[in-house]
Amino acid sequence: MLFDLNRKSGISRLFANLFHKSKAIKRRSSVWSNLKRRSTWLIGKDVLGNSINISLAMASYLLKRKSLGCPIFLKIDINSTCSLRCTVCVHANSGDNEQLKAQRFRPSQIMDIEYYRRVIEECKGKTSSVSLYYLGDPLLNRNLTTYVKIARTAGMNVDISTNFSFLINDAQMMELATCGITHFTVCVDGFTGEVYSKMRVGGNIDLVKRNLAALCTYKNNLKITDLTIEVQHLEFAHNRHESSMVIDYCEKIGVDHISIITGQLTNYTDYNFDSMKISSIKQKGLLPKCFWPYVAMIIKYDGNAFPCCTSRLGEVFADNPPDSLGNVFEFGVKSIWNSSPYKLARQSIINPKLMGNYLRKKQNFCAGCTSLCNVIPHESLGKIQQGEFEEIFENSPVGSVRRF
Repeated sequence: MLFDLNRKSGISRLFANLFHKSKAIKRRSSVWSNLKRRSTWLIGKDVLGNSINISLAMASYLLKRKSLGCPIFLKIDINSTCSLRCTVCVHANSGDNEQLKAQRFRPSQIMDIEYYRRVIEECKGKTSSVSLYYLGDPLLNRNLTTYVKIARTAGMNVDISTNFSFLINDAQMMELATCGITHFTVCVDGFTGEVYSKMRVGGNIDLVKRNLAALCTYKNNLKITDLTIEVQHLEFAHNRHESSMVIDYCEKIGVDHISIITGQLTNYTDYNFDSMKISSIKQKGLLPKCFWPYVAMIIKYDGNAFPCCTSRLGEVFADNPPDSLGNVFEFGVKSIWNSSPYKLARQSIINPKLMGNYLRKKQNFCAGCTSLCNVIPHESLGKIQQGEFEEIFENSPVGSVRRF
């Protein structure tokens, strides 16, 4: 049975009216734009439960106390694999990069649906939304719509992000449009194949555009008001001349939002702990230096939990990964949320200087975080950040490979 996707809570409708007045909003990445982007994730179907949980989390953060309640957001790694080899990602062509060679991805790295169901049930009535991706593409999981429906039945908003470079038939597209996804993000970093495939190695921009148009058509024809379709466009010197074409196309087919984000030619592994030298630990501030450990939990396909999705991305699936904060399959979300490892992570963002030893030990997940530490990057990083695409990458039979 399909959900009644035209039902929208008064709170959700209020957020939509406040932030989504135009059909397509073009914006640069910023704290405010990210807040607008995530505004409709804050309140699910359980308005009271979500509001109480958010209030507890914000009070804990502002007062620098132990976190109460449950995570506001869950990011769940339902599968680790991806169909593309994007240059920024851990799935990139490795070339001579030993850190990329150390990545370990297998088709069997899929979250068990029953374990997933237990996680969602435990957070029901508290957690507002769940993102069904981490470093893999969720469309590679054949049971994606089942995961979505479990979360929606529990009253949570559901977000996915995909390269959308797949062969998708009409029945499959209908299922994607109507299964209950509330925020559907597609990455479109060029308009022509030649430009798009430089970064999105192995992708087919014609497929992406066709799928995006079909999804918009289903949404508009079926009047699915709970589905927001966003395009993220990473802008570089080599694709800037196509940005206006991407924007025009998205507006034409009915995309809700277009995020224009300044792209980076670096790779996630450039920010690994061993690629940085900690020069000093930062002093405490009026507020904690980071909010992630107070509002979110990242859960890997095997149940291991991490405090954020922005740090250590090049290490989580590599040999000798940083320690997780516990396993939710074994102990449950609430137990891990209030465990000693999570408390140490929160103490480190409250007073980094006091937690200097913790922040210098490689296995601690927050170690070396640039929000908490002043670091000296590897000498090649500056060269990459200042360089042009053609200087940094060379074309090969398998697509773009970094020269250094």
